[in-house]
Amino acid sequence: MNAAVDALVCMALITAAIAGVLTVDQSPPTRIDRADTIANTLTTTTTTIEYSPTLEIDDFDSRLVSPEQYRLTRRTHDTLAGLIARATISGTRTQKAQLTRIDDDFRLRVRNAVRARTGGRVRVDARWVPYPGSPLFAHFSVGPRPLSQSDTVHTATVNIPVGVAPVSIETHDQFRTLGTAVAARLVAVVVPPGSTRVMMRDDEPGITLTRYRYARLQSLTNASLAEPLATENTTEANARLTAALAPEITSDLQRRYKTPAVATEAVSVTTVEIIIRTWGHGGES
Repeated sequence: MNAAVDALVCMALITAAIAGVLTVDQSPPTRIDRADTIANTLTTTTTTIEYSPTLEIDDFDSRLVSPEQYRLTRRTHDTLAGLIARATISGTRTQKAQLTRIDDDFRLRVRNAVRARTGGRVRVDARWVPYPGSPLFAHFSVGPRPLSQSDTVHTATVNIPVGVAPVSIETHDQFRTLGTAVAARLVAVVVPPGSTRVMMRDDEPGITLTRYRYARLQSLTNASLAEPLATENTTEANARLTAALAPEITSDLQRRYKTPAVATEAVSVTTVEIIIRTWGHGGES
């Protein structure tokens, strides 16, 4: 697999991190208890994580891929904030369960990298919530919570784009078109059609990992994906997922908001929001 494919794999978040070797800038952890200082650290400090995919997949032809057969190595280099955003999306879930557990160890390596750089008395909470009540969403956290209500807590927020275009108020004057637009972006974040197509045409275990992610989405939406995936047509697979999700999202938006314009303003599918809190004393792990 060449370097370009490796980059696409990282962006797609198809693989996860296990037995990672962590490389972090050698400067000491930030000591100032100011959230804006930590926010600057997260957006400017770069970190490289070396890891291998998690290949154990429950309930999906796990016999096709075994950890003993494949020992792949991946390296991801990004700012700490960028890694937090990727880790957040990798944990996308429904109200009942996380979509897959493939990326759990990747999330652990990112959490360790952030904690090593920011030190104690810092809490980082990241979230990707396309809109309130979205069928798919994601959360990720690092660090302890402030223990005492008497602590002076400083807060800062960083928004990291996830690679999909914003939803325009001018473009969507009906709930139906807005619901479809939100559904399409939601699907594109979880399974980007370009990078997943590359994985579908690659060697194992990338093929099985990609098919497993689509299988989980198929189970969630009842979309029929066998035909497009048989021809590696991830664009069509994503279109079918969008069509399956759009009615539910349209109904949700129509129930929650008076007009499409108001609903559009509430949509935040394009970014991961990272909230940083710092304080002086106390805290719980």
